Amino acid sequence: MDQVGALVEQMLDLGAAASMGIAAYFVMRRALLYATAAGSPREMEAAERAATMALGGLIVVLLASIAATIIVPEGPGR
Repeated sequence: MDQVGALVEQMLDLGAAASMGIAAYFVMRRALLYATAAGSPREMEAAERAATMALGGLIVVLLASIAATIIVPEGPGR
């Protein structure tokens, strides 16, 4: 049973790391789009909105990771 718990924990850690990487990619991409918008209000607003969504997703992933650690502080491998 410990092996199943360890596998689940590793999968959750991998998912959280991948989600954080993807969110960071989108934040950087949107920052580049904002920088290259050349003053177009429509493009700047779209880039800001997308960056806000990416940061919101990153916050959700971080909060989920923290909540999982609080709920199960002594999980397998810890």
